[in-house]
Amino acid sequence: MAPARNDGLAARPLGPIHQTILGLIVETPRHGYLIKKLLCEGNGRDFGINDGLLYPALARLEREGLIRKEVVHQEKSPSKHTYHATGKGEEAFFRWLMESAGEEDPFRYDFYLRFGFLVKATFFKHLDPRAVREKVERQIADAREKIRDFRRVREKMAGSEADWYRLKIMDFGVGYQALKLEWLEQFAHEIDERIGMPSAPRPRARKAGAGG
Repeated sequence: MAPARNDGLAARPLGPIHQTILGLIVETPRHGYLIKKLLCEGNGRDFGINDGLLYPALARLEREGLIRKEVVHQEKSPSKHTYHATGKGEEAFFRWLMESAGEEDPFRYDFYLRFGFLVKATFFKHLDPRAVREKVERQIADAREKIRDFRRVREKMAGSEADWYRLKIMDFGVGYQALKLEWLEQFAHEIDERIGMPSAPRPRARKAGAGG
C-alpha cells in the first residue's frame, strides 16, 4: 500500500479564509456557490473570493476532517455538493473563536511597504509636484469609489437583516477609507499650496455607515 501523503498542510494553522469558510458552514450546511455568494456580498470591487481560493480551502477543511461533503444528485443539472461541519470542525471553530491568538492589530511601522502609493511617495521629491498632485488625485478618486462600494454593500446587508456584528465590520471598512481619504485630501491641499494652485473646497467628512 502506498504511504500516506504528507504535504505539511495539516501542520499549518488555518488562515483567515479557512476559518471564515468553516464558520459559515458551522452556522448551517452550505454548498460552494452559496459560500461564494456570501463572501461576495454586494459584488463590490474589492470584496469576495474566487474559485481558486474557495475550493482548495474547502478541500483542505475536508481533508483535515473539519467538514464533510454531501453529494446531492440532480436530474437536470450537475450534482450539488453541500458541506457540513463535523464534530471536530465545530470544536476547532469555537476553540479558535474563543482564543485571543490572531486578534493582534497587524499594524507595523513598515506599513507603507504594503501600499504601493506610499512606497513611491518615499521618492516623490524626485518628481515635479504637479505629477505628484495627479497621483494623489487618482488615489482620492479610488478612495471615494471604495467608500461608495462599502456603503452599497452595507446597505444591502442591512436590508437582508445581516448580523449586527458583520455590519460593524463594514462600518470599520468605511471608516478606514474615510480616514485615508481625509489624509489624501489634506496631502493634495498642501501640495497645491506648495505649487501655488487653488485647492477645491474639501467636502465634510461623513460618518461611517451613513447611507448614500
